[in-house]
Amino acid sequence: GNAGSMPTYQWKRNGSNIIGATSNVWSANNLADNDEISCEITSSEWCANPAKIESSKITVHIKTGVNDIADNHYRVYPNPVTNELTIEGEAGMQVTIVNVLGQEVYRGVLNSDKEVINTSGFVAGSYILQLTGSDGERSVVKVEKL
Repeated sequence: GNAGSMPTYQWKRNGSNIIGATSNVWSANNLADNDEISCEITSSEWCANPAKIESSKITVHIKTGVNDIADNHYRVYPNPVTNELTIEGEAGMQVTIVNVLGQEVYRGVLNSDKEVINTSGFVAGSYILQLTGSDGERSVVKVEKL
């Protein structure tokens, strides 16, 4: 699957094109709970097969209330983040961070109740941070990188 030297991009929310969202990176600050985000890439190759391919859909879960955070036994700060993201939780929690393309950019385990992740190499934009507890319960947090 070669997208060619000049592929085109079309970001989608809930299956519909997002007007103007046609670069290889897209971010938003107006996502709603349960929005499904994906990106359709059209190859610039003459006889690409398939000519278009759509990324996996990422479902956004937004936690807004103080109770949402308090119930989950973890804290993630500062958000937005610049160079260091602090996660407070239970030792042994699995941490996964993916970018808007669904690519994993970080995977680790909390070695203690408080872990600091160096995010200075992350590109500015939106990321999805997933925490998985020892009970298998998953929590997802949207993190903005400045």
